[in-house]
Amino acid sequence: MVSGNISRRGCTGALRRWTAKKARAYLPAWLRQVSAELDLPFDRASLRKQRTRWASCSARRTISINEKLLFVPALLVEYVFVHELCHTVQLNHSRRFWRLVSCYEPNFKTLDRELRRAWRYVPWWMCEPGSSELNQSHFEAVPGAAGPP
Repeated sequence: MVSGNISRRGCTGALRRWTAKKARAYLPAWLRQVSAELDLPFDRASLRKQRTRWASCSARRTISINEKLLFVPALLVEYVFVHELCHTVQLNHSRRFWRLVSCYEPNFKTLDRELRRAWRYVPWWMCEPGSSELNQSHFEAVPGAAGPP
């Protein structure tokens, strides 16, 4: 909560805390749902404030989720989850990995291209000053951005 003499820094901090709370509430549960639907189990989910990745999967089958996914269209979030869940089987980007991804998401090439541009959905106040993720696209209106289901 922000009260008293409100500054940009105070508002940004409050918005980031709210986002972290919502991310904890929605993203791990959403990942568990996709995991169950695909029968691709993982061991643990954690939330991060990653600057260059949407998610990652460790050799211990821990999937780290970027809380900024809250601002990305649901179709792309689900693709990120499929991609990381496939890493629980194949922990690299080999041909075997991409074949596995294509079994669960045949449209992965198009989604992967769109995901490379998805930083534009993240509001400027979620980006660190001077970060490469912060650019002019953060000041444009983005139609169709969706949150968790």
